[in-house]
Amino acid sequence: MPFALSSPVRITKNDLAIFSDFKCGKEDYELAPAVWIKGPEAVKAIKDGTRIFAYATASVPNTIVGFGSLGKTNWHLAGESQPKERVQIIPFLAVHEDYWHKEICKQIVKHLINEARQKLSVSCLLGLYVHEKNEYAIHADRKSTRLNSSHLGI
Repeated sequence: MPFALSSPVRITKNDLAIFSDFKCGKEDYELAPAVWIKGPEAVKAIKDGTRIFAYATASVPNTIVGFGSLGKTNWHLAGESQPKERVQIIPFLAVHEDYWHKEICKQIVKHLINEARQKLSVSCLLGLYVHEKNEYAIHADRKSTRLNSSHLGI
């Protein structure tokens, strides 16, 4: 049964301790987001302008069920020999392992896309890396891309 998310909360570097018990899997690629959100890289990301959001549900009050982040970077879009272009990026996104397969990820992605739309002055492109072993995310990303190939209205 899917959970409806409460309004996302933007996180500051002083709020990161709320993720101290956050778990999003046991595989290396699943552990990476939890390590990132609990470590100095998240603090640095916030200082560099990355926005991090915490997600909870009304049905499970005071429990973080996921987080997402939105930043900016430069990517080679037309090949390594071409100049890099500015893009918005989702550096990390994770759902607590107790809440997997409840459509929380889809809701987080929708929120991050809407946030990115508000920053079109940065870029009208939104990038997301998905680990090659994360079959669930690959499937969800392909389904989302098939359904809406112009996420930011380009």
